[in-house]
Amino acid sequence: ILDLAADPHRSLDFVTDQVGSPTVAGDAAAALAGLVERRWVGLVHIANDGQASCYELAQRVLRAAGHDPDRVRQVTTADLRPAQRAARPAFSALDTSLLRSLGIDLPRWEDAVDAFVGDFVAASSRTA
Repeated sequence: ILDLAADPHRSLDFVTDQVGSPTVAGDAAAALAGLVERRWVGLVHIANDGQASCYELAQRVLRAAGHDPDRVRQVTTADLRPAQRAARPAFSALDTSLLRSLGIDLPRWEDAVDAFVGDFVAASSRTA
C-alpha cells in the first residue's frame, strides 16, 4: 500500500465489498507460539481482532504512515478491471473466539497496523 502511495499521481482504488481479518504476521507468529506452548492440537483461527474491508485497511495504513487517507478511493469488486479482481469471498473474516478462549488475545487490527506501519516507517527512515 505504501509503495502504491509513493506515486502521487497513482489512483489508490480499494474495494469496500471484500471484508476480512487484517493480521500482522508478528501477532500471528506470537499466537502460534502460544498454541505450541499449550500443546494445542486442532483447528483454530489466528487473526488480529476485528474485521475490515480492503478500503479500510488501506486508509489505516496511509494514516499510520502520516499520509492522507483520503487519497484512497472506494470501489467495488465489480468496478475493477477483470485482471484486477481477486477471487475472494465477499466476507472472509475469521472467528477467533476459540483462540481467545485459550487465553490468547491479539490486539485489534487497527492497533496492530498502527504499530507495524510505525515500526516500518521508522526502520525505513534509518536505512534511507
